[in-house]
Amino acid sequence: MITKAQVLQELSKAKIAHMRWVKRADHLISDLPVDKEFIPLEATSCGFGKWLYTGTGLELRSVDKFKYIIEQIEFHHDNLHDLYRAPLKIPSTNLITSTSQITFNNEIKTSIKKHPRAS
Repeated sequence: MITKAQVLQELSKAKIAHMRWVKRADHLISDLPVDKEFIPLEATSCGFGKWLYTGTGLELRSVDKFKYIIEQIEFHHDNLHDLYRAPLKIPSTNLITSTSQITFNNEIKTSIKKHPRAS
């Protein structure tokens, strides 16, 4: 069984990976070029997703008292990736084009305005 210290350590690493992912998303919103290899679009391929689906998160899912919270985290994590991926068109080059960035930027701004916690 995993210890509390191990859970906290792994969660801390996953949080750092998530913050890096958000920073890259912010770069796209700000029309800064980002190498597409650093933009995991699938919820299972980012650092936090790896923690959630194959690491400690997966182990915690099997513990009754953590199952619900892990499922809630999964739901919101998947929605975040869906929101991020939907308007983003990755061209064949390694950099996101300005048109894709503008489309992504507009979609994100619209979604944020619709979000109940945005006000």
